[in-house]
Amino acid sequence: PVTVTDLEKALAAVGRRVKRVLVVDDDPDTLDVLVRLLHVCDGMIEVATASSSKEALEALRQERYDLMLLDIVMPEMDGWQVAEAIRQDEEIAGVPFYFVSAQDPPGLQLRSEGFLTTLGRGLSLNKLLHCSMEIARLVLTPEQAPDPVPRQTHQVAPV
Repeated sequence: PVTVTDLEKALAAVGRRVKRVLVVDDDPDTLDVLVRLLHVCDGMIEVATASSSKEALEALRQERYDLMLLDIVMPEMDGWQVAEAIRQDEEIAGVPFYFVSAQDPPGLQLRSEGFLTTLGRGLSLNKLLHCSMEIARLVLTPEQAPDPVPRQTHQVAPV
C-alpha cells in the first residue's frame, strides 16, 4: 500500500515543486485514495485522474503534468506498456512517473524487460558502482517460492 510518506518522497524526488499530478488506476476506490493522500501531502496540488491506459495517454497529450502515478496491473495495456508508449512518444516523453499497484497479477510475478531510473543530479561513479553491484546481486539471486505448508519449529531447552 502507498503511504503519505511514500508520496511525499515521490513528490520530493521530482526535484521541483509539483503542481499537477495525473493518477492512473482502473480501480475507482484506489483513485480516490491516491487523490486524497496527495491532497494530504499538499492541498494545493491539482490532481487529474484516468481510469485506463488509453485515458492516461490522451491526458498526457492534452495537458502537462509534473508527475504521474501509474498502476501496473490494468486491462488492455499494463503500466509497463504505458511506460514504453510514453518513452517512444516524443510529445509526452520525460514525464516523471512512479508505478503503484494494489495487487499482483493473478498467479504471476510482475516482470519488466527493462529497468530505468533518472536522477536530476546524476550519480557519482562510486554510487553508480554500488548500485550496479546491488542490482546484479538482486537479479542473480534466485527468488524463493513461498513454502505452501508452514513449518513448525521446535526449540530444545538446554538440559
